[in-house]
Amino acid sequence: MRRGLITPNTCVSFLAAMGVVALASSAPAVTLSIDPVSQTISTGAVGQINVDIQGVPRGSPPCQDVSGQPAMCGLGAFDLTLNDSLGILSFTGVSFGTELGDPLLGQALISSTAPATGTVELKEVSELSTDALVKNEPANFTLATISFVAGATGVTSIGISKITLADGNGVLLATTGVGGSTVTVLPEPASGLLVAAGLGSLSLAARGARRRIWNSLVPL
Repeated sequence: MRRGLITPNTCVSFLAAMGVVALASSAPAVTLSIDPVSQTISTGAVGQINVDIQGVPRGSPPCQDVSGQPAMCGLGAFDLTLNDSLGILSFTGVSFGTELGDPLLGQALISSTAPATGTVELKEVSELSTDALVKNEPANFTLATISFVAGATGVTSIGISKITLADGNGVLLATTGVGGSTVTVLPEPASGLLVAAGLGSLSLAARGARRRIWNSLVPL
């Protein structure tokens, strides 16, 4: 995985590349999911999720080359927006996979932005040829690993609210299913210990007060 910090979009040619994708026609459907399906963390703790794709096309029509012949196409670009329902998670880091190409070698353009708490947008466009994509990509793989920090308690759902996927020829890919994830955020363990300690002190104080009352009522 390659690490990408949450920063403003620095991929100058990204929107132009996605514009080409937007002009393409529809194609075979794929499935997106978030792993793990559920997890429990404490406030202030760091959690992680993987965004996975299943069923990347392996050459079935309407994937075609410039001459109109069927061709293996793979996944060439994606633009995804993830949200948590309560807005209590701060997305702090993104690690992109290298199946679409290695960004450090100029094989892919990547971008990750967090416009607000509880929201993160991921973009990637491959610079590899269609044949290279198919050789590099399995049918199922992880698009990105996202880190987050829980800022408040609650049970929140992470879902994918915006989806644009395209194959290596710029043909848009439909999705047959999109899975989400649930994050349960509990109070910090230290907070629970402090509360327990406070209750213990109150209990001792109450017992001491009762003894003083008893001693005042019972002659020695």
